[in-house]
Amino acid sequence: MFQRNSISADDRGRRKYGINVLDTVLRLAVGAWEGETNSLSGSILMGIAKIIVSYGDELKEDMFVDHVGRVSVKSIVRTAKERSPGALGYAEAMVLAYNNKNKQRLSLRALHGGKFVANDPNDYGD
Repeated sequence: MFQRNSISADDRGRRKYGINVLDTVLRLAVGAWEGETNSLSGSILMGIAKIIVSYGDELKEDMFVDHVGRVSVKSIVRTAKERSPGALGYAEAMVLAYNNKNKQRLSLRALHGGKFVANDPNDYGD
């Protein structure tokens, strides 16, 4: 069952990013966690949307589902709260999971609009 904030995030994401991004967001969330509790929360969905928009074709969907799906939603939430507020923290937590044992790593700078992040000594989140 959808949570109220996930439906709100769906609507926000559709208006902000378009229906194609929303379709990819839902496909990645369901593929990674297969309906795990809170996997369709607004923050998770908006974090995935931010990743899709920031990385475009660099993001490999099958790798996202495999690598990020290995990490529980609870762990993503915990890491997100430690990193940054809002969807950005969730996006960072998922990029860290994506980069784990991955040869084609995604730079965290892209999430910040390509700007240098002073508190991030290692751009790939090692």
